[in-house]
Amino acid sequence: MKKVVTFLMVVILLSLFAVWADTASAARVISDWSYIYDGVWYATGSDTSPRLMRAYAIRIDLDNPDISLRATNTNGDATGETDLKTPSQFLTGQSLEAAINANFFVNLDGVHANVNGLLMRAGSVISSHSSSYPIQLRVTSDNEASIVDASGNPSGVYTAVAGDAWHLTNGGCYGANDTADPRTSVGISQDGRFLIMCVVDGRQPGYSMGATILDMSYWMKDFGAHNAMNLDGGGSTCMVRKNGGDAQILNSPSENREVGANLGVNALDRETRHDIFVRGGQQGNINCKHKIGNDDWSNWQYLGKPDVGTVGDPAAISRSPEKISLYVTGGDGQIYRKFYNGSWSDTWVAFDGNSIVGGPSACAMNSDRIDLFARDTNNHLLHKKWTVDDGWGDWVNRGGSIASDPAATSWGPGRIDVFARSTDGTLVQIAYDNGSWGSWYDHGHSMIGSPAVCARDKNILDVFWREADGRLKHKAWLGLGWTDITNLGGAGLNCGDPGATSRDTGVVTVFIPQSDGYIWSRNWNSNGWYAWSNAAGDSMNTQHGVDACSWTNDAGTHQ
Repeated sequence: MKKVVTFLMVVILLSLFAVWADTASAARVISDWSYIYDGVWYATGSDTSPRLMRAYAIRIDLDNPDISLRATNTNGDATGETDLKTPSQFLTGQSLEAAINANFFVNLDGVHANVNGLLMRAGSVISSHSSSYPIQLRVTSDNEASIVDASGNPSGVYTAVAGDAWHLTNGGCYGANDTADPRTSVGISQDGRFLIMCVVDGRQPGYSMGATILDMSYWMKDFGAHNAMNLDGGGSTCMVRKNGGDAQILNSPSENREVGANLGVNALDRETRHDIFVRGGQQGNINCKHKIGNDDWSNWQYLGKPDVGTVGDPAAISRSPEKISLYVTGGDGQIYRKFYNGSWSDTWVAFDGNSIVGGPSACAMNSDRIDLFARDTNNHLLHKKWTVDDGWGDWVNRGGSIASDPAATSWGPGRIDVFARSTDGTLVQIAYDNGSWGSWYDHGHSMIGSPAVCARDKNILDVFWREADGRLKHKAWLGLGWTDITNLGGAGLNCGDPGATSRDTGVVTVFIPQSDGYIWSRNWNSNGWYAWSNAAGDSMNTQHGVDACSWTNDAGTHQ
């Protein structure tokens, strides 16, 4: 009888634990990863069960050759092993992009510290292994990372920090579930590619009450770790990133404590670039110019055109950094393409087929694929795709009844949205979602010319079109529905068709050739729409349509 009661108690306890775990995960909200540097992402999380918690995470791509990790250096002949520094002081002093506090430590005199457990920098041991802090993050000079329960000082390790407990082992969550405190943790993804640094705030009623070791295991797993370990927490818990020449504290530490050891990452600043393309002058040759970061626009670059009579408006897409594919329709009804891979190719190469009317449009759902769209003589949407493995496929008829150039974009793998003006003069859309095409949808907005669209983030679209009086209109899909229509003005009956791009997450730029021959633009970010500007400069003497594409110096491209 006692064995049965014991078994039932175990079942009840396990059931209660399962309910607690389900409740915690149901209340949890985690943001999408934001790419903040070359190879570095940032995300946040919040939870209300089993208590109020706020979490912050940095994800580091260890496969990125420009990434390097740094730990606190020795203080030489001074007292103790290291000098006390806040993560902010460590970040700015080492010219890093992000950092967290690391090992437990002993404050010796308010200036110097002894570090608990293994601490290594650039292959040198700063603090030796301690049996009380046996869990070690070890990173080689090739950025191969592991978390081990070890003894002694390792060889062949470039960077190392140590803690006192596992959070997560081979995807399994466990650990003490008693004391809730501010916590700092570091983990590694299952494939070893990503290093995840995480902090959870605490001791702040109404904001965040802290996490237990078991809580941290779930946070680390949700942020993508497969193995994770506990670092110094409490008043030491702090995560910072570079903000200009200063450090920005990302969480809300219960103290801004100087600590004996920190861990940080050095990466390249994220560089954004966007290019615009237009056919200009009497001959309709294709010209382009670009803008990098906050630099001025380049001068116009002449790209010529296929020798097949008048060409249509250009379409451009960047599927990865330093790569642009440019397409135009020739007077013979064929599409021609030209490539940029550090420099522009000399010749225009023709596609098969000769039934294309107007200009094409292109999008890239990832770096290995391009989807090309055009209108045929029967006003149907034609589509063909290119992949790294298979090259170009055949043209496929996607139906519809359209009277303009299409405008296509992809907000991520498995998704494409195409917009056009219908033969009835309204804005219409068709979408591809995870392997299948939907039906055409009529938005009902009266328009002239051809629309433009870009994707500034996952499941977000910004669509632009001109009304009969030439005014530019905009609305956005924000994942759950469409926003109201915004009148952006700035256009006229003699303007060309707009082009749009998102050169970074949460940033949109729309371009339009004005009747004065200049390419005017208007930017949007979280502060709203800015005024129209002709910063692109240098009149092209054109009212033809413009197209735009963007890339960054990392793996992230926007369109």
